[in-house]
Amino acid sequence: MKKINIICVVSVIRRVLFISLLAFLVGCDSPRQQQESDVIEAKTTSSSLNKSFDINATNIGPEFRGEEIVSIIDVMKEHESELKAPEKDEFETSDAYAKRMASFKPLKLILGDVSPEDYYLSFLPAAGYELKYDADQQKLTVDIPEALMLSWSVYDETLLNSRSYKASNAFGGEVNVQETNKVRYQLERARYDRETMETDFGGKFEGKFSRDILMHPDQARSWKNNAKILIVCKLREPWFELSNSTSEPRFDSPTAGTTTTYSLHIKLEQIWLYDYYTGKVLKKWLEDSEEVDVAKVGTKS
Repeated sequence: MKKINIICVVSVIRRVLFISLLAFLVGCDSPRQQQESDVIEAKTTSSSLNKSFDINATNIGPEFRGEEIVSIIDVMKEHESELKAPEKDEFETSDAYAKRMASFKPLKLILGDVSPEDYYLSFLPAAGYELKYDADQQKLTVDIPEALMLSWSVYDETLLNSRSYKASNAFGGEVNVQETNKVRYQLERARYDRETMETDFGGKFEGKFSRDILMHPDQARSWKNNAKILIVCKLREPWFELSNSTSEPRFDSPTAGTTTTYSLHIKLEQIWLYDYYTGKVLKKWLEDSEEVDVAKVGTKS
């Protein structure tokens, strides 16, 4: 009998020790898991770009994609009222208003204390430009069409939702309609971007961008597949814009939907050609002049 009691006591002690050990382990893991959660939250809610893009760089690192346009737009949407310059109060003197405007920093949440005029950003366009090689003349040509020189799609269209439904008209005709709703993000040049462009993108605007690079066929063969265009720019008022494009279904075209477009307004500074997989910068161009010396970039416009 005593032996059975001893066995029972030992069993109970083992259970108590096991439960205590389990509680200890869970207690140890909880702070670590909480800490990891806080780190992730801090990363996803951070709105600062940390520092201006280095336009003197000759290598920007492998698989460089530039800034996250979605994150920038999200911060601007959340604080849209803070992006607008404050109006002068009726009972405020001109000197007092000037002082208040001097401290006004609409993009502080994104750029910190740096002025937009001194802050460079870079973006990788989704598509639209063309790289082609002429073996006879041994030159690689970069072509960017006029439409792309005005706005660049940075983030491919994302499907928000879709549905199919049956529609009919007054005459009893029926058709199956496919409705899709999408969102896209793009860079759009501010309407006073460069001196060569007038208010409505007219006047002296030169249209498409085309540059030739002399290159041996062996070098071109590897470069052409890896090369990508990088847009280097600065932010400009009105900072961002929201627009919706809606299509209605027809019997000869039974599709419908809305595309929501967020446009980040910029001033184009430079166009780079770089190797996406090594980060090496091959060329840097200004839109309206000859190529920029890769080793001597950095003058403010």
